[in-house]
Amino acid sequence: MKNFVLLLFIFLSFSAHSSSACDKVVSGYETKDVMYVICTDLSTLSDEEASDLVIRLFNQYRGPPDEVAIYFVTSAELVGKTKPEGNELVGIYYTHNNKLEIWPNLKSRKKVIEITWK
Repeated sequence: MKNFVLLLFIFLSFSAHSSSACDKVVSGYETKDVMYVICTDLSTLSDEEASDLVIRLFNQYRGPPDEVAIYFVTSAELVGKTKPEGNELVGIYYTHNNKLEIWPNLKSRKKVIEITWK
């Protein structure tokens, strides 16, 4: 039982850390209409955590009011790529529909969260 509790704690700590590592816009894209965030996984986010993440990212935005997309890509090599394929794209948020699509290119894992602005 002790080992189970320890493993559960480690897993929950890793889950929280993996999503919190996704809260920095790649430098140079804070003023663009497409922002990039390097992130390996968003699938563990609750609706509230997803909303908080998108709000934190938009607090970094320095461009004019506009339609903006945030691409969550798996590596720095994909920054600037306009059509990430397969699992290269972990998620995308677009201001026009106010939804975060997690794994948009993988239908079997796709999840859509409507963002709540506070």
